[in-house]
Amino acid sequence: MSSVEPMLYEGKHAVQKKE
Repeated sequence: MSSVEPMLYEGKHAVQKKE
């Protein structure tokens, strides 16, 4: 896993949680 993958993973979950 790259350092960018966890960032994108958290970003997607953050958007889903907000909606």
